[in-house]
Amino acid sequence: TPPLLPPPPPSGVQGLARLRTADGRGWISEQLNPLSGHRGPVVELTPLATVLVYRVCLSEGALVRQSSELSSPCVRTIEAGTDFQVLAKAFSDHPASRCIPRLQLADGSGWVSTRLNRDPPHDTAIVEFTAATRVRVAERTEELGEAVREEQAQRRGALLAERARAGGSVPGREALGTPVLSDVATLSDRLDSISLRRGGQSDSNAGEDRECVVCLAAPRTATIVHGETGHIACCMECARVLKARGDQCPVCRMRIDLVIQHFWA
Repeated sequence: TPPLLPPPPPSGVQGLARLRTADGRGWISEQLNPLSGHRGPVVELTPLATVLVYRVCLSEGALVRQSSELSSPCVRTIEAGTDFQVLAKAFSDHPASRCIPRLQLADGSGWVSTRLNRDPPHDTAIVEFTAATRVRVAERTEELGEAVREEQAQRRGALLAERARAGGSVPGREALGTPVLSDVATLSDRLDSISLRRGGQSDSNAGEDRECVVCLAAPRTATIVHGETGHIACCMECARVLKARGDQCPVCRMRIDLVIQHFWA
């Protein structure tokens, strides 16, 4: 009988995500340590071969969010007793102490959790598995892409007809939710001007220095918080490693109080 292992810190002594083996013999890292000079997954979820069917078993229903992260915007709620199809599975990155299993809806509307974000035994199941269909994930993904393209075409046709009835000009691509390069450049210029008016610095040349200052590979997705200020200088993996090792902020050398992931909205 393998010895009972005490649970390690939420992200291990090195600040890395850890997974416990089903036989209880130990723990393995989910990602390579970026400070070693290497980056990439050690293990990953096996992609689903066929579409799965789940049923909402929580009386309050299942909350659908835009992405696999719990901090993403709410889209809708699936009522209790409703069956829905699933294309993929993933784990949320937060909270770091308890990553939540997430399911991607086959209709492309968002993600739902399998259990409540609470400590056991209060992490009540939200959904339950009912069946596996014969529809392959690749086929459903292609169908979803075609449906999105068809919806965009219908939207464009409706806008064209409305503008024609009003006697106006043909709407541009920006009205259809598909920005062109000139629109993106104009938006960037506007954001730069707003930043300058607020006393900030232009970000037009920031594209050359948006990589993590530690691993120089991944984008900066974390904010290193110290006191009432913070620096956006690292990727989430490197920031967690720095915090776990007790290192200082690589920018200002202040003690790291907290590491959070930021989302642009």
